[in-house]
Amino acid sequence: MKLNKVVESEVGVHNAVVAWTIKAYPQPTLPMDIGMAVLAFFSGLFFLYGRFVYEDEHTKHLVVNSGVVGVVIVFILWIAVVRQKTVYSYRFTESGCEVEYWLNFPKSGSLFFKGLAIFALIAILSMISIDPSLIWIAAGPAGISIAAAVKLLNWENPVEHHATDWARYDLVFIDRKRKMVVPSFHADPLAGFEVHLEKARIDDFVAFLKTVIPHAEFREAEWKW
Repeated sequence: MKLNKVVESEVGVHNAVVAWTIKAYPQPTLPMDIGMAVLAFFSGLFFLYGRFVYEDEHTKHLVVNSGVVGVVIVFILWIAVVRQKTVYSYRFTESGCEVEYWLNFPKSGSLFFKGLAIFALIAILSMISIDPSLIWIAAGPAGISIAAAVKLLNWENPVEHHATDWARYDLVFIDRKRKMVVPSFHADPLAGFEVHLEKARIDDFVAFLKTVIPHAEFREAEWKW
């Protein structure tokens, strides 16, 4: 996390006290980790079916390769999507906060994903064109791969912006497990504003919030988003 002083904001929050940039997961990854493992398992089963059960030697390699492609696509999606961190750039003042956030990809990421998508589509469609009877694989791992490839073709990395005023909040969650502090509302705790930061700076940031929203309740608890 990079921490620096600033004196002015670009879009309405003035007299900034502090700013930092940090990379963090935008949500817990365990549920999606499990989902990716399930998809990889079924793709692996498809590979094993083609390798040891499927009997047509003329098209056997196509079935095997479709399973391999499925496993590769799932692995890449796991690394590049599920386990992908987001970059958060915060600017804090006594009146409010601004944050810009974007996925932690290099500028070449878009070209890489689109190239990968085109390769996957060509590989799968080539298998089907060689043997039209393999169209049924579109209902299995190949279908998952096609859907993923289409999604990658449209991949962009926009910069999102959000600004808020401290006076709106009357409840603050201090989630040390996920290294987050979340100003929120008693009326709707799920409508919080996530602030990701290093564990060593949590207490300092909480102390700052107590000066700008002294009326708020501060609660040491996991934030159930």
